[in-house]
Amino acid sequence: MPKTNYNSNMMNYKSRNNNESEAHSKNLVPYCLSNLVSSQKAAFTLAEVLITLGIIGVVAAMTIPTLISNYQEKQTVTALKKAYSTLSQAYKMAVIESGVSSRWSYPTASKDAHLLLFEKLKPFLRVNETCLFEAGCMADSYKSLDGKNTLNYGISTNYPKAVLSDGMSVLFSSYGNSYKDFSSRFGWDSKNYATGTLLVDINGKSGPNITGRDIFTFILTDNGILPNGQPTRNYYYEDEDGEEIQTTDPMTNCNRTKCAGQCEACAAWVIEQENLDYLHCDDLSWDGKFTCN
Repeated sequence: MPKTNYNSNMMNYKSRNNNESEAHSKNLVPYCLSNLVSSQKAAFTLAEVLITLGIIGVVAAMTIPTLISNYQEKQTVTALKKAYSTLSQAYKMAVIESGVSSRWSYPTASKDAHLLLFEKLKPFLRVNETCLFEAGCMADSYKSLDGKNTLNYGISTNYPKAVLSDGMSVLFSSYGNSYKDFSSRFGWDSKNYATGTLLVDINGKSGPNITGRDIFTFILTDNGILPNGQPTRNYYYEDEDGEEIQTTDPMTNCNRTKCAGQCEACAAWVIEQENLDYLHCDDLSWDGKFTCN
């Protein structure tokens, strides 16, 4: 090939490559991310932030107290069931050793009878502190569910008291040698005499110290310990004229606005229905209305 033609072809090739490279370079336009979005920046104004926080605060104020209350009530149900199991097991062991409670030798003096009841059950309870007839194991005073009565369980010198290892406080009350009369009056038959009462504060001296909230009663019977408030026995309350009325509805003794007696008939409801709805409405019934909703 002639040298002149070779040189000419090489020059044409280089010129063509240079032209293509220049064309490609012109098409490579440099971009940055800021060119892909609007130059106007979006953000919440201070007024919008304050309004949002205000709405969140209102919703929290409306819901958090309810959530806390529901949680506390669930804790009460659990603690009361534990107390029921603890006392029931202790009584079963006492029966194995001493027979049913109506066969225990109750002294005539009521104070001695209370002490005997405590001594029968104590070996089968994990007792952390014993106060007997002195103050210290329970709060000095308790209010009834309707807030009308002050009950001085903690400082009473008539009943022995103790604190168990889980922090639960217990007061021991025997019906003494009058258990037959008491059983007949309140609907306990001779096949299952009621012989005493155990008052339980599920959280010791801590508040709120209100019957139906943290203090409950159990009935000692020959067939075992039963939570007070059973719908199969008699209850009493006073009408507007002060006359005593007999009823089979235990909710007359578990009412937040007008409680009969000392308002001690809530334990069975809590254990059976697993709620404390009687704190929120007054028309609950063992006949079918088990919740406020």
